[in-house]
Amino acid sequence: MMRSDRVRAVLRATAASHQPDRAAILARIQRGQAAFDPSPATRPTRRGVAVRAAGMAATVATVLGLGVVVTWAAVGHEATPPPVHMPSPMA
Repeated sequence: MMRSDRVRAVLRATAASHQPDRAAILARIQRGQAAFDPSPATRPTRRGVAVRAAGMAATVATVLGLGVVVTWAAVGHEATPPPVHMPSPMA
């Protein structure tokens, strides 16, 4: 028998013999409920929502602007190279 098979067998035997402690479980639930704050969550005000939306719009505009500036700086003043003139074939 491999080592992992023995470990698996021990774990299964332990799990089969486990008896949950109902009193401990209920006490833990009661402690959690006692710590719960029943006050309702406050809804954000219209001004708060507007400020948050303006902040997000400013962030997006800044990121896009920086992307354009960095691209322009990396490429240089001319974004497209001048056209290459091919010699015409001789007739």
